[in-house]
Amino acid sequence: MNAIPRSATLIWILLLGMIAACGKSPPARNQEKAAVPSSESTKSPTVLEIEECKFSRADFADYLSSRYPDLKLDSSRSSLLSRLFDGFVDYQILRYRAEQAGVTVSADELPGLSEKLQLPSDSLPRPILMETARIQKYLYFNYFRQQEVSDNEIAEYYRTHRNDFRQETEVHLYQILLSDKDQAIELRGILQNSPDRFEELARTRSLSPEAVNNGYMGIFEKGVLPEEMENVVFSLRPHQISPVVESKFGFHIFKVTSRSNRRTLPLQRVKSQIHRDLMSQKLRAAYEVMLEEARESLHIKIVKENMGFTYSPETGDHSDETDN
Repeated sequence: MNAIPRSATLIWILLLGMIAACGKSPPARNQEKAAVPSSESTKSPTVLEIEECKFSRADFADYLSSRYPDLKLDSSRSSLLSRLFDGFVDYQILRYRAEQAGVTVSADELPGLSEKLQLPSDSLPRPILMETARIQKYLYFNYFRQQEVSDNEIAEYYRTHRNDFRQETEVHLYQILLSDKDQAIELRGILQNSPDRFEELARTRSLSPEAVNNGYMGIFEKGVLPEEMENVVFSLRPHQISPVVESKFGFHIFKVTSRSNRRTLPLQRVKSQIHRDLMSQKLRAAYEVMLEEARESLHIKIVKENMGFTYSPETGDHSDETDN
């Protein structure tokens, strides 16, 4: 089997919201995998059919409780329940397709797949982990493996989205905060004559939490600080001591140690980010195509009257519905 590259970890993002209650699924053949369940019960009516497989209202309830244990739902929230049910349908389609394709995950494969796909193996029950790995393996080898992002695509995206990579003016900012204006004016006079004492006095005199870091507040872009502070801070030259600035917090003295002016980040600096974004778009598009093909080719029936709430399908849903 070919190795699954790191880009396949994005598949996990696509599937995070689709982990269902698979704990009841028995192993099939000699592989430790979950078979497509048939959960029709005399006590729980069928709400979904995919080919020969039937899923009950209890299956959907298990799916919800495993995914959203703290979410309080009742039949009055039919719009939300409808979208959650759509996710349940998509998940069962994936399971069915993986089963049809004969995809298996052995106990020996699981640790390696979990690491490569960055599955949260410590928090998922083993049956769910096995099923999730099986679905991702199916998606990767049938839909995602052929997806690539070329240098030309990256360059074109950069050319047409240059504003997305514009970096505002940034400063490394220090401050001393005092509660008394006269003390602040006196301290600023000391700093005017001995600017190299700023960090020392910030550490010993400032009331701000940053005092433990010699007054260092961090890196700030233009547009983040309150207006009365920003106008002063971004007018400072490196190592210049600011006038006393009054705010609701007290009386501030600022110092900027370095600044970088507004600029567009070069392509090489953002290339990996663009690659990730474009690959994510392609994987999601391939995933949607796969689901659409499955909805068109499989017999999928939603039995609305058995759900216990008023189901409303999304526009473009091609599954059969019945009220009988």
